[in-house]
Amino acid sequence: QIGGEPPARTPAEFEIVFLKEDAVKPRSEWHSLFQFDGLIFVRPEKDLLPLIMEVAPQHPAYTINRQFSGIPFVSTDFQKAYRDIVCERLSLYPNGRAVYLRSGVDTLATQYRLNGFIAGCHACGKLYEILDLPLGFEDKLSLFRKRLALRHDSPLFLFSDILGNTGAVMYWA
Repeated sequence: QIGGEPPARTPAEFEIVFLKEDAVKPRSEWHSLFQFDGLIFVRPEKDLLPLIMEVAPQHPAYTINRQFSGIPFVSTDFQKAYRDIVCERLSLYPNGRAVYLRSGVDTLATQYRLNGFIAGCHACGKLYEILDLPLGFEDKLSLFRKRLALRHDSPLFLFSDILGNTGAVMYWA
């Protein structure tokens, strides 16, 4: 297993070797992966894509919670989950406003969440707004005060790409 946390339990007939991503980042270490019967890449980020795209076609491998063209994967599909949640909430309150809080953290997970948000808004025929958030807490609050006016006739739905925005949203609300 490459990346993620070591599994709590594994079947007795399997030996699982846990490797940190840093151990296989140098191209010179890629050959060492062929000693294993198969590879599981757990939530790999973009920097491992060259390794995955080279090794996976030559050796049994799959990814967990990441999708790369032509590579087998297992996914909890948070893009679809985000789409479904967004559409469900907006369908309950047709006059609601949908705002996506984008943190500037660029990972595959945040991209999936954004894509799911947009797909959910499109599926419900809703316009949406994307707010690019500054890093600082006070700067976030200032932006919220300027851009997120509360209205009695229009519920405000905030969707975020990371949990780290929760404190600023709670304080503002």
